[in-house]
Amino acid sequence: MKKIFFNTASNFFTKGASIFLNILLVPVLIEKIGDEGYGIMLLASGILGNLTFLDLGFSKGIMRYIAEYKSKNNYQRIAKIIATSFQLYLGIGLAVSIIILALIFSGFVNIFNIQDENSSIFINVLFVAAGLSVVSWPIKVFDSALKGLNKYHENNKALLVGSILSPLFTLAATFFETSIESLFFIQNFALVIPGLVQYIMIKKVLGKFKFIAFDKTVLNEIGAVSIWSFFNQMASVLLYQADRILIGIFLPVSSLTIYKIVTLPYNYVGVITGLTSSAILPKIIGDFVKEGKQTLDKYYYLGSRYSNYISSFLALATALFAYPFIKIWVGNDYLPFVWIAQIACLFQLVWKSNLFLGKVFFGQGKIMELSIIAIFVAIINIPISIYLIPYFGVGGVVFGTLLAGSLSIILQYIFVFPRFGIRLKDYLKEVFLKGQTINILVAIVIFIFFENSINKIQELWHLIFSLSLFTIFSILIFYRFIISRDHRHKLKNLLKSNE
Repeated sequence: MKKIFFNTASNFFTKGASIFLNILLVPVLIEKIGDEGYGIMLLASGILGNLTFLDLGFSKGIMRYIAEYKSKNNYQRIAKIIATSFQLYLGIGLAVSIIILALIFSGFVNIFNIQDENSSIFINVLFVAAGLSVVSWPIKVFDSALKGLNKYHENNKALLVGSILSPLFTLAATFFETSIESLFFIQNFALVIPGLVQYIMIKKVLGKFKFIAFDKTVLNEIGAVSIWSFFNQMASVLLYQADRILIGIFLPVSSLTIYKIVTLPYNYVGVITGLTSSAILPKIIGDFVKEGKQTLDKYYYLGSRYSNYISSFLALATALFAYPFIKIWVGNDYLPFVWIAQIACLFQLVWKSNLFLGKVFFGQGKIMELSIIAIFVAIINIPISIYLIPYFGVGGVVFGTLLAGSLSIILQYIFVFPRFGIRLKDYLKEVFLKGQTINILVAIVIFIFFENSINKIQELWHLIFSLSLFTIFSILIFYRFIISRDHRHKLKNLLKSNE
């Protein structure tokens, strides 16, 4: 439990620093390069994001099998997995670069709604993206390796370097006459720097190992689980990254700036909830290898209860405070779109309810049904979003994603739960009744009595103070009513041992 606690705390600190600095960066970039200039950067990032399907799910397979071999103390095999994967990802990076160049020279990029005077800028940004891909793809292996080695705290130290340097360097560049192409390069290259730190950390664990030690059996081994992870990866691309492409085609590229602003609150709900779930993944894999299925009930029910308490708090907090947050963050011009952000946040109560459970399934290497459902709902997301765009604009893309994601939860109840012997009635009781109900009731009371006061918040300190009160209250509720007696006792001992 101690390892899980500090993994989670480390994840939150690292991502928290990144979120804070990137929140600061957005209004500065909008002021510097305008809505369309920032939209061009977002669109280029979206194209890169759509090409992440070429990962083929190997990142998850790498993490899973390194965690498994660590539990068996087979570090020689781990070294072969890392070396082979590095070469594989170098090839993928080259393929991504070639694809981007093909898009440029074929004229495909002309389908996007970019003003004529900015078309050359967009093409130049894509050239930068093509060059960065050759470097950024291979170092992805180090992140998966450290997670599999259960070195979350060490990995987060490395990621923190990039999370801080990327927005800081970009912010610094805005004080000079810096082009959009240069800003894009600075923002993304700084994220490559942690790779060197991660490599040094891996060497401390494994000693010297050769990147040329290619082993075909590694690909065969991790490929078995990676094929289904690939479908999950593809689903993620179609659900999230495809949104930017659809907006770029059917709406002015400047609309991507609105999309970024209204989706930031609900995206971070998913990110932070996912951090909690991911930190426990190596523990789940280790328990499954050592003890088998009998150890998993505590994760199915109790773990899902804890995860849903956290996700419901985040979803409700972001929905309640979205109006003053956006007003203080980027100004009054974007307030007409706050309702999109609020609806999106509330949808997370359903959409993220099975997030933790998905990690448990992955820990067992049993993700076939989840992957099929994910790719199905991701595909239908595209026509739904296209249909809704004429009615809701940017909101149509957001709502299409939310509807498709929520459908996946229902399909999981029908097709996945029976296979794993999960009792739906007991699970819903843990997730919604015990995990979410208290937060929902508290949020309703706050909305009824304090909505006007919240919306009148004008100062950042007032917003932080109000959110802090809500957070502290929710932590106290979690400790007193949500956490099990056994875990409460262990938490007390853990905190005492670190005084």
